[in-house]
Amino acid sequence: MLLCFSVLFASTLVQSNSIAQERGSLSGESPYHLSLTDGNRELWGPGGMIWKETISNDDGNRIVSRSSSDGKVLVSRVFRDGLLREEQIGSNSHAYYYGEDGKLERVTSYQDGSFQEAQLFTYSASNGSLLAVVTVKGEASSIRYFNQEGKQHSFTYADTQGGQTFLTIQGSTVVKPFSSESEDTQLDVVVEETGSFTVERTLPDGSVVQERYDEQGLLVLKKNPSSETEYRYNEENELVSEHTIRNDGSEVVSSYEKGEIAMVEEKEAGRTTSILHFLDDGKRVQTLYSEGRPYCDITYAPGGKRILSISYR
Repeated sequence: MLLCFSVLFASTLVQSNSIAQERGSLSGESPYHLSLTDGNRELWGPGGMIWKETISNDDGNRIVSRSSSDGKVLVSRVFRDGLLREEQIGSNSHAYYYGEDGKLERVTSYQDGSFQEAQLFTYSASNGSLLAVVTVKGEASSIRYFNQEGKQHSFTYADTQGGQTFLTIQGSTVVKPFSSESEDTQLDVVVEETGSFTVERTLPDGSVVQERYDEQGLLVLKKNPSSETEYRYNEENELVSEHTIRNDGSEVVSSYEKGEIAMVEEKEAGRTTSILHFLDDGKRVQTLYSEGRPYCDITYAPGGKRILSISYR
């Protein structure tokens, strides 16, 4: 009878550490070890058992519970189809929702049964990589956006106060902070099924600043109380033009080549008033127009602060 009892409850001991990683056969090199029995685990340390983890099945759900040495439940997780669905840690609970492709789409968090926040995840339609994480949490709502195109990486964080963009190109990182002149009163983010999304910030005076991004996370339209700017890209997702229309009807069209600004054209009432060309040697040549006709060329030194020549036509 004693022999049957010991065989029935026999466990395997493996070397471990304080975070319960399996480190191979028991060797005594670490004061921590795991006791494995029929899928259940116990973590032991210098002072005795630290926690016990049990696994049970209920109506297709796999429930993993971890309790302390005195029997208090520390963490309880529910898995279905191999995916984490529910998690309970003390008074905090989390519900996880997935798309048909198995990717995480939403996490809703509660404390003592009351809603705390929700996180929405969107992915690139082209390569499936994580594109944006939207946190809905009242005035603390925010958005984090990730983008990688070749050697160009960017990370943007924005909340109701503004935010920062970190752009890394060929190993160099540029930090671009942005904020409204005063605190925003509302941040709204709308995510479309395609992966594109719109960020709207309502300022204290009631005016709205809107930024629209495509499924690649590229800014395609920006509206503010005084102007509207449309952005265009080539097949490599490089910016090729910006077209700004101001409330007074004037326009500014900027053209880019290989990521560098090449030309800026200004218009009033549909007629060109100025064209500024950026030359390869750093110089700039501005052509002024009157009634749609060019009449003057101004050449600037590199940097655009010193005039080298003025010629009239």
